[in-house]
Amino acid sequence: MIPLETKAAFGDLGTAIDAAFIYCDAGLTPIPAHFQTKIPKIIWKGITLEPSTFPKHFSPPCNVQIQLGKAFGGFVDIDLDTPAARRLAPLFLPATACRFGRKSSQSSHYIYRIDGTVKSKTFLTAASQSSKPLLEIRADGHLTVFPPSVHPSGELVRFEEGGDGLPTLVDGSDLSRCATHLAVATLISEIWPTESGCRQQLARALAGGLLRTLSSVEAGKIIASAAKAAGDEEADKRRAAVTDTASKMMSSSKVQGWPTVATLLGGKGKDLVATLCDWLADEATNLSQAKPNLICASDIVSKPVDWLWQGWLALGTLEILDGDPGQGKSTIAIDLAARLTTGKPFPDGSMCTIGNVLLIGCEDGFANTVKPRLLAAGADCDRVQIFDGITMGSAKKMPAFPDDLPALREAIVESQARLVIIDPLMAFLGSSINTYSDHSVRTALGPLAGLAEELNVVLLCIRHFSKQVGKSAIHKGGGSIGIVAAARLVMLVCKDPKDASLRVLAVAKSNLDQKPKALRYRIIGKHSDPGEPNAWQSSGIDWVGTCNLDADELVADSEQKPDSVLQKVQGFIQEALAAGPMKAKEVIELGTKKGHSSVTLQRASKALGVIKKAVFNGVTKESYWSLDEEGLATMQMANQPLSTPAIPSEILIS
Repeated sequence: MIPLETKAAFGDLGTAIDAAFIYCDAGLTPIPAHFQTKIPKIIWKGITLEPSTFPKHFSPPCNVQIQLGKAFGGFVDIDLDTPAARRLAPLFLPATACRFGRKSSQSSHYIYRIDGTVKSKTFLTAASQSSKPLLEIRADGHLTVFPPSVHPSGELVRFEEGGDGLPTLVDGSDLSRCATHLAVATLISEIWPTESGCRQQLARALAGGLLRTLSSVEAGKIIASAAKAAGDEEADKRRAAVTDTASKMMSSSKVQGWPTVATLLGGKGKDLVATLCDWLADEATNLSQAKPNLICASDIVSKPVDWLWQGWLALGTLEILDGDPGQGKSTIAIDLAARLTTGKPFPDGSMCTIGNVLLIGCEDGFANTVKPRLLAAGADCDRVQIFDGITMGSAKKMPAFPDDLPALREAIVESQARLVIIDPLMAFLGSSINTYSDHSVRTALGPLAGLAEELNVVLLCIRHFSKQVGKSAIHKGGGSIGIVAAARLVMLVCKDPKDASLRVLAVAKSNLDQKPKALRYRIIGKHSDPGEPNAWQSSGIDWVGTCNLDADELVADSEQKPDSVLQKVQGFIQEALAAGPMKAKEVIELGTKKGHSSVTLQRASKALGVIKKAVFNGVTKESYWSLDEEGLATMQMANQPLSTPAIPSEILIS
């Protein structure tokens, strides 16, 4: 395969002559076309022009085309001919750094460089629908008009924002499969009923047909995406129909299929079913011709683990951080992220190389929780990007994996992140994923782990403990054991059995190295300086050293030695005051609502060593509680109390 130059982006192409030179330098084969047409100026098949002739052949006005196919660098164009195909493309096609279109048809071309082969193919609607093209795979024997050409409509062909880079290298058979699934979803979306009544029955019948060739995840993605693109407000319910149908098929129960689809769609149904079956038959044929790839172990070059933090965070892996609510899981993740953005040493003193971070979360507010935590941890916020959902036209949604893996890949590439935090994991698994099914979980986490390896990032997923007791550390997290199996390293946090004021971070599983010593920490309150604009208050992590406790001991101790009433109330007070001083009456009022008596609250505060002082607010004195002198001193210096801190959600819920 022709090597590509290490060029980051095409940038400003200038004239057709300039563009021809730029494309040639990047390993592409430019061909001149008549201005505002797709008609080549020369006999082009099998031709590679010498750069010295570019001024002659590409003299303006002129369009620029690129030769596609294996003989010319292995470039392939997925040409999206309909609005539905363009809306659905990000959900099905691999992310690529090269995308372009025109004003009325944005992102209509996804350009790839393939490893292997892929056949050109045009996906047409059924005969009863006038056989218009939905999309094309353009490879050997094809040209594609590239920027800065002018389309026959008079519109300028231009790269999309962030789409002016070199075509991404993908496997040819994978690309063909993705394009086929996109075509199937596009065709279904265009015939999806506009009125409710038979939609769920149609979803079940389509599931019965698609599951003859596709997995339940693939079929669910196609049907739900097509329904959503067609404006079906119950698209997720259609995905559930696939899960139900798959279960019936596994138990050998009778299900509906293609004949029912044809009946439900009336006159156009027969042609549509024939078209879908034809596309899927081609895919089944390709799969039947698949051959195993064998690699001799002696040919593999060993390489060491690429540690971001030795023993704890390994690049190219999916990792899990488990724990009960209120133990500081999210705050620890933010603390580690902050260290990465500034190069501050890790909690055990290990050196840290500066990098970027991508945050994906839904439980905490960005402005009142996430940003204050970053500031409390000393993060360089310019190096932190927050994945604030996926926009499709005027609609916006949170990502759901594995369906939205292409969007995640694009976000990681764009942010140049080395650490990606998903908090919490379960909130971002697709509705078709059964988190208690080993097989179902692996269909989601396998691709996530593969993406982490592909992009050489740490994918750190936060997960809550289950409520079951008697479990070992690796079985303590919620959901299937398949989650642990997919992760290369699993950490957990628990209360320190020897000191109620401390917690412990330990490694429960590591496939990469021996487990490091556990780390003790405490959750502390932090706030902005008096008079600072955009004041904030938050919790932070104070690391206090290593210990010899292991994960199984921590879990066993937390289950076999439950906290006394006094210890539970102490924990409540610590969490309430973690973000800073509070009025005593507010702490007692909140504790009383949770079932703690005022007498026990006073006893627990005394045992915990809570600092109690009367603070003058300019009118009268009020009693405040704090875990440290600094917070109260700051209030007294300002001669007024700080605003009452936001109460951690765990305190309000648990």
